[in-house]
Amino acid sequence: MIPCTSFVFSAGNLIPYIDGSFVLRMVGLRFPQTASTSVVGAISLTFSAPTSVYVDFGDGNSTTYNTTSFGGNNVFYMGDKGINSTQTLPPYATAVHVYADETSSPRIISFNFDNNLLTGITVALMILSHGDLDFEFANYSNLKTFNFQQVSSVVNLNLLNASLSSQLTSIYINNTFTSTSPYYNYIPLELLNMPLISLGVGTEGFGASNFETNNMASIVNCAATLQTLIIQGANIGDDDHGEGALPANFVDLVNLRSLGIYGTLHTTFPAVINSMTWLTSLNMAYTGHLTGFGDFSALTNLTALSTASTPNLSVTLPSWLNSLIKLKSWNWLAVGSTIPGALDTFVGNIYSFVTTNAPITGVSTDPFRNMSFNISPYYIGDGTEIPSGTFQQPTGYILGSSNGSPASSLEMIWVMTNQYKHSWVYRTV
Repeated sequence: MIPCTSFVFSAGNLIPYIDGSFVLRMVGLRFPQTASTSVVGAISLTFSAPTSVYVDFGDGNSTTYNTTSFGGNNVFYMGDKGINSTQTLPPYATAVHVYADETSSPRIISFNFDNNLLTGITVALMILSHGDLDFEFANYSNLKTFNFQQVSSVVNLNLLNASLSSQLTSIYINNTFTSTSPYYNYIPLELLNMPLISLGVGTEGFGASNFETNNMASIVNCAATLQTLIIQGANIGDDDHGEGALPANFVDLVNLRSLGIYGTLHTTFPAVINSMTWLTSLNMAYTGHLTGFGDFSALTNLTALSTASTPNLSVTLPSWLNSLIKLKSWNWLAVGSTIPGALDTFVGNIYSFVTTNAPITGVSTDPFRNMSFNISPYYIGDGTEIPSGTFQQPTGYILGSSNGSPASSLEMIWVMTNQYKHSWVYRTV
């Protein structure tokens, strides 16, 4: 017999059922159900070999799904797209299950699969309710990724056996815990004593204590292996408890390449970041508090920057921007939506910057050539403007010689696309 495990998302709880499987109880008209109209709520399972997943939806209907081979993984994915979301479901997505009617009694939804083949589990942005998350890590010998984020539903999480899985290198528990959880105010140390490559943490409770107490300073325990760090939804600001915007010992995260800071109270980029000169990707996004860039001029290895969905961020470019000579990608999605004319101003400022600092002819590795920009909205109706004008060649333009006299944002984007080989994503209507 193939050893298998089943679990269900029971209004947010991953709890053992009487037959030894895992079950989830929930009430609603579909499974999964997204937590927001602008995002995708989903469950995703990845396996080391092609296999099948048997799902009992708790209403007399059940289906066996074969995994899909995609990107080197064997995937089962079921997602619910928000009605205003600009995101798309992946090509291997399985349709949500729609119930005939609502019920006041929790439904039991079970997932059965070969637990020896499981390499990753993700539960994200679903409407779930409070309860304990009982997931026996030691039962999944090949588990590499455990991702349970932005469900704000878990009270307790059994981490006693998490370190027994030698394969577990990526953990994301962003905004997972309720305000009644013992983990609401700090990062479980059990996670920080593992050889993690990727770590995502954060709840609003982090702001209640200093970096030593909430264990953010202990992230440095993973310095030998950690390459990606996400801090999300943590209620911390520019000078948290007099210790600065982030732990000072982040300068010791010498193997870190990607840093993401989302939904915090910071009004500017934390100063300690400027000492992390090895970073190649920096994301400070999804917050209305961010207004300024601060100084990260020393990040000369930076190739990707995201300031997505920061409606109050200044569109005035920092004077030191020309020091980021390897920068090739900037996600400006849904920025400046509270500032009239911000998008046109930003495009104009980027145009002036590029035409001043980039060679008019050259190769892709030249500074500020072959860049990509995303200035599209986060979701339909978010207030993000569209660039003005018509996407066309401006008067006086000569390839390799003159940029002409662009009279609108879209003519500037035309010049940057054709003369400097940029790629721009934007809304047209």
